Amino acid sequence: MNSKLFFLKKIVIGVAALIFTVSAAAQDLQLWYDKPATKWVEALPIGNGRLGAMIFGGIKDDRIQFNEETLWTGYPRNYNKPGAYKYLDSIRNLLFEGKQKEAEALAGREFMGLKSDDGDRHAWINKMKSILLLKNNPSKPAYNDASWKTMNVPNYDGWEAEGFEGMDGAVWFRYQFDLPQKWSGKDLKLDINKIAEYDFTYINGTLIGSQDNADARDYIIPKSVLKPGRNSIAILVLNFTGKGGIMGYKDATKHIGIYPVDGDEKDKMSLNGSWKYYIQNTDVPAVGQYQAAYQPFGDLNFKFDVDESNIQNYKRTLDLNEAVATTSYSYNGVNYKREYIATAVDQAFVVHFSADKKASLNFTAELSSPHKAAIVNRINGNTISLAVKVKDGVLKGVSYLTINTTRGAVSVQNNKIIIANADAVTVYLTANTNYKNYKDITPTLHVSVWQHFQK
Repeated sequence: MNSKLFFLKKIVIGVAALIFTVSAAAQDLQLWYDKPATKWVEALPIGNGRLGAMIFGGIKDDRIQFNEETLWTGYPRNYNKPGAYKYLDSIRNLLFEGKQKEAEALAGREFMGLKSDDGDRHAWINKMKSILLLKNNPSKPAYNDASWKTMNVPNYDGWEAEGFEGMDGAVWFRYQFDLPQKWSGKDLKLDINKIAEYDFTYINGTLIGSQDNADARDYIIPKSVLKPGRNSIAILVLNFTGKGGIMGYKDATKHIGIYPVDGDEKDKMSLNGSWKYYIQNTDVPAVGQYQAAYQPFGDLNFKFDVDESNIQNYKRTLDLNEAVATTSYSYNGVNYKREYIATAVDQAFVVHFSADKKASLNFTAELSSPHKAAIVNRINGNTISLAVKVKDGVLKGVSYLTINTTRGAVSVQNNKIIIANADAVTVYLTANTNYKNYKDITPTLHVSVWQHFQK
């Protein structure tokens, strides 16, 4: 090929590539979806450096989970462990030798700083087990659990995925199964796999196994405790931190269940399904920690009375250039839009609701929190507050929700803000805690930004 022609071709290709690059850069950088988020990891994030939020974009229930940077577990204390540096080389050598467990054990013992105090776990466990001293206790097959609610079991993400986010404690699970006649007179194997984290497992009131670890549960059911027809399983789960409950298998296609000891696992009777549950106690003893844990603050939910089957043109987006999230859809001939931002100037989350037909905005706004010590209060006719306290810690927080409308009506009923027949609505959410610095946890909460947004 002619060298000049080759050079010219390279220039043309280079210019074309540059034009394409500039054109692509000029495009809007957006994440967009045609369905609401169903999981936290599917929600769209916004934040201003201090406040962060995950926006689900729901139609009947639009959840916004929010955080504030100073809300952590724990309390001011000395984390430094004198002489920890002496063990760094030993830990590295163990890792180089492939001795992961030994390295973690040494690091935990000598390198990871000072641990916070543990509560009296032994006393709490004995207190929870005292229910078994009752003549009619939940382990008994004839126990009346008619008033108990139901939970989907198992769930590898713990009972947190079933609506009990942040819950630790003692929870009973009960399930009934019919013994196949062909299994009569045989020892059976109960394959539950993982339970978080301490269990007492009963068949027809007889304890068949108990473990205080994260290992698989693979218990033998003696034929002597089984009976023809209906049999009962009762499991007391004690969970102190992290995920809780009957977790089963990570591979959801593999079920928990029962099968004969001398049989084949492929004959397993599945126990996946709806189990009865009862929360016995959630006041668990403190668990010692090397480091504090970042905490969620709460949830803001917007609830709408709509028929989701009639929703059209649904879309939710996050504009990465402008840091604006949007949810839009059409319903009964009206186009609706929600715009979400996290403003650094005003230190607040702001949500603006609009519609192309007047008096079309009707919904309820609610505040809640996964923290056990959480209280929602009415402040005035368009403002409510959420006060939280972190378990096993000293930090407290307050969030304020204020709503202003263009025409229409706004009121507070049962600590919820009600919007009726508005043309446009602007929502302001603020949050702060009693944290000043690492050694000063003031008793006074510094949350006054909300007053800026009052009419």
